[in-house]
Amino acid sequence: MHEGKNDRDAASYISHAFALVITQPGQIDTLMVFTAAFLLLFTVTMGVLMLRLLYLPEKMVPQEQKAKYEVVATLCLLAMFASGNFLWIAAL
Repeated sequence: MHEGKNDRDAASYISHAFALVITQPGQIDTLMVFTAAFLLLFTVTMGVLMLRLLYLPEKMVPQEQKAKYEVVATLCLLAMFASGNFLWIAAL
């Protein structure tokens, strides 16, 4: 008889402790929505930062030096698709 009461108490405790994780049927899962929004915002932010970082050497080269600008632009473009950072460092 005591085991049944302990099981109900444990289930009650678990349902209160994990209220944000376990949702009732038909309700919105707030943890999933928050996690999805965070991941989307984080991915977009990191993408923008990476593109700005890869575009940095092109901004540093004066536009008057056409040949140097073309070399740096080519190295920056290749650095986007290369796995190493040596092309980006070379562009600097």
